[in-house]
Amino acid sequence: MIQNKYRVHAYPKQKLSRNDKSEKWGRECVDWVIQASSANKYSNYTKIKANYDLYNSIIDAEDFKYVTNPYGVDQNFPARLHNYNIITPKINLLAGEEIKRPFNFRAVAVNNEAVSQMQEKRKQLLMEYLEAELLADLQMQGVNIQDPSAMEAMNPAQIEKYMNYSDNDVRESTANKLLNYFIKKQNLEFKFNKGFKDALISDKEYYYIGVDGDEPYVEVINPLDFDYDIDPDLDFIQDGQWARHTKYMTPNQALDEYHKDLKDSDIAMLDGWGVEGTTGNIANLAINNTAWVTNFNRPGNGTYIPVTRVEWKSMRKIGYLKYYDENFEEQETIVDETYKPNKEDGETIEWDWISEVWEGTKIGEGIYVRIRPKRVQYRSIDNPSICKLGFVGTTYNSRNSESTSLIDLVKHHQYLYNIIMYRMEMEIAKAKGKKMVMDLAQIPRSEGIDLEQWMYYFDSVGIAFINSFEEGSGNLGAGKASTFNQFTAIDMSLSQSVGQYIGILNKIEEQCETLMGVSRQRQGAISSNETVGGVERAVVQSSNITEPIFYMHNEVKKHVLTHLIEAAKVVLPENKKINFILDDMTRIFLEISEEFINADYGVFITNSAKEVKALEDLRAMAQQAAASGLMTLTDLITIFDSNSMADIKSTVQNSEAKQEEAKQQEYEARMQEIQAQSEADRQLQMELQDRLDEREYIKGALALEREQVKALGFAQDQDINNNNVPDVLEAEKLVQSKKNTMIKWNLKIESLM
Repeated sequence: MIQNKYRVHAYPKQKLSRNDKSEKWGRECVDWVIQASSANKYSNYTKIKANYDLYNSIIDAEDFKYVTNPYGVDQNFPARLHNYNIITPKINLLAGEEIKRPFNFRAVAVNNEAVSQMQEKRKQLLMEYLEAELLADLQMQGVNIQDPSAMEAMNPAQIEKYMNYSDNDVRESTANKLLNYFIKKQNLEFKFNKGFKDALISDKEYYYIGVDGDEPYVEVINPLDFDYDIDPDLDFIQDGQWARHTKYMTPNQALDEYHKDLKDSDIAMLDGWGVEGTTGNIANLAINNTAWVTNFNRPGNGTYIPVTRVEWKSMRKIGYLKYYDENFEEQETIVDETYKPNKEDGETIEWDWISEVWEGTKIGEGIYVRIRPKRVQYRSIDNPSICKLGFVGTTYNSRNSESTSLIDLVKHHQYLYNIIMYRMEMEIAKAKGKKMVMDLAQIPRSEGIDLEQWMYYFDSVGIAFINSFEEGSGNLGAGKASTFNQFTAIDMSLSQSVGQYIGILNKIEEQCETLMGVSRQRQGAISSNETVGGVERAVVQSSNITEPIFYMHNEVKKHVLTHLIEAAKVVLPENKKINFILDDMTRIFLEISEEFINADYGVFITNSAKEVKALEDLRAMAQQAAASGLMTLTDLITIFDSNSMADIKSTVQNSEAKQEEAKQQEYEARMQEIQAQSEADRQLQMELQDRLDEREYIKGALALEREQVKALGFAQDQDINNNNVPDVLEAEKLVQSKKNTMIKWNLKIESLM
């Protein structure tokens, strides 16, 4: 009935000029989207709400009346049915793994002009390398190079690394710095984890990229309050025809957010919201369904107003204008539908219709604000007709069937688990141990023992007094002796069914682990008889089962970051200066340039299980390398602080380069030491040879003097030189001087050897 009620209205005509799109037309579009999204909202809401309740261990006892009270008896049973949660730990495990996964991204310019410019830059760097090689050859041939700096250029390997791994383009550098800024300021890692948990619970992950002033922001959308055009071939909601998000606000919250757009009559309507008899009463919502309205009431004592934000794709007429510039070269640009070409100047125009996203907000029943074309049109520079909604996300596992979350897969297993636990609790409540059956008529009342005294003796002494000839009275025996003599014991201890129930519970848990892909080994429950290899294989297989969920989550994150950059291109003013601090306390300065605005960007994310395992292995190897002295403590800290394989690889390469440089310096120092020692030995050898030569000279002179003395004979008074000193004395003094000199030279030579 609801579906027929809200599908009878045709989609408002969209191929209209901007002047024909009136306020009334905008309201009709907003109402149509709200009605179209409400057709199947109740059943979808009920399913998702039940999943969130089950995650939080909340169940409706009325759903289990067929188990807890199958006969409709108004009596209290000795057990109550509770939710014994076996799902939430597995959901929390996957959410925790998402937090620990590295969040590595890179924004690149993807439009044709940007790609062409980067190719030209690669060509320029290669030409500089060839020019430097030519100048080096000329210098070796003796040619004087006036500008030595021209010989400094990157080699082909360095060029390839620079182009592939560096932000070599100012636009890409700005985009990546902006993403880092938004991640820190808006706490995007927390928001992405929140959205991932929504996907695990409800199979839906939705975000909204909006604008607050001159800065874009990311908002996590509650799956309970969102709907979109469910195209059977639609993978991501931003590619759909329309989307609707409803918030529930107090009147003052609505006033705070939309006060610039509200008229006095609108504010008066907000002021009377919730008062019986006014047009703002929540009971007068468009869908007249009490259960649906009740479910949409949020916890609290205030009265909430539904504020519905709508986006849809309309059509816009544009023209491709061809004209001639001052150099008489033909140029082409895009003009509005109101443009009149100047045919005398040779202008020609080709008209076309392209998509354009509109937005509008409905507050309560009759307040419409912000019906307009979106300020940020997420469109491509190369193809202006491609534009996307501001809502980003996806519905998991929805191809050709109703979408199913992890909780949907094991919801009935959880219910069965609760029922088995209830049955087991009933068995425990019935366990009373062994009991005795006897006839009350045989209590020896004739001996003054009543029932209370009999119970006292039975409990304290352990003796049951009876009188088999005791005559009954009243209703017990009416004067007749009891004929009952079958005293028996009843075993009311725990039955074997408890063990059977425990076996069933273990089987249910195993089925949940298999369906969800979260094994006990992955949760850390490892038995003593398991091998290390077996545990590793179990964890790897478990990760393979859940990896498609992480992959799709990464795709959503990629689209969110791309939308964020595209919104920043439009709303951030040119020359805006930004500075922020990274995790390593590095300060980053950023200035928005014109080049950043004139490009399309694509964001690429690496976050696979393979990379996570590689990071863990590399960190373990880095610890061993640091312990062996192959890596410094600073490099080890850098590796542990990084979540990027590229950064770790660069750190290892730099560490190896430092090691090689240190070895080279040590080798050069050793060679210099050896050369210095050789030079010292050579000098010592030369000095020794000089001393030996001088000693031989002195020995020859001494021999000559000795021969001269012999030639003088015994002419002691002879004085040839007439110096009044006999020549014999002069010869003796000379010989003694030569001996003293010879002794000194021998001592010196011995000290050198």
